Amino acid sequence: MSLAPAREPTGPVDAATLTVLAWRRTALRVAVGAVVAARLLTSEFGGAVVVAGLVGVAIALTVHASASAAYLRIVKRASRGESPGGIARPGIRIGALAGFTLAVGLAGLAWVALQAGG
Repeated sequence: MSLAPAREPTGPVDAATLTVLAWRRTALRVAVGAVVAARLLTSEFGGAVVVAGLVGVAIALTVHASASAAYLRIVKRASRGESPGGIARPGIRIGALAGFTLAVGLAGLAWVALQAGG
């Protein structure tokens, strides 16, 4: 069974569609990872992991909503015949994900340091 080759985006709206789908997949992965980590690590670390999991889900929802809102602006501009532009200002999404990843990494590093010292 062969899969059809992926087609290249033919216009700005196609490119924006692919971009928003990538942001949505990223948001879903962050949310699922946060929930699974909270579920598996609660017995070891207590309520702090649940709070971190909720923060992860909140960040995922923010990323999803931000990308979706930007996509809707592009579609509306294109439907009016204007230049649709691109998925604007990804800095907020990137910053939120990077900050959460940094916080989880630092927490993991602190835990390793505590385990090694104790």
